[in-house]
Amino acid sequence: MSLKSFISVSIDEVCEVIAGQSPPSATYNYDADGLPFFQGKTDFGQLYPVVRMWCSAPQKISLPDDILMSVRAPVGPTNINIVKSCRTIFILGMNFIKKFKIK
Repeated sequence: MSLKSFISVSIDEVCEVIAGQSPPSATYNYDADGLPFFQGKTDFGQLYPVVRMWCSAPQKISLPDDILMSVRAPVGPTNINIVKSCRTIFILGMNFIKKFKIK
């Protein structure tokens, strides 16, 4: 694919960017109490995150098919969410994938 076939758009034209919010650390647990909690790259697989922690008091929610982007060092790695989870990292809505039919 040639670079000439790409178009330049503002990110808000193709998706919704929503900042996550870290809940109080006292609400983190390994007992499956609450929603899965992804801290960032540590919990990322090749394409999908791996659940290892939960949060009993999530302040923001991420839904399946949201694109998760790590904003902790290292910044930038991404995964596709597969479960309803506690939102602790930026989310890029699937509008981007649907609009441009990326698979």
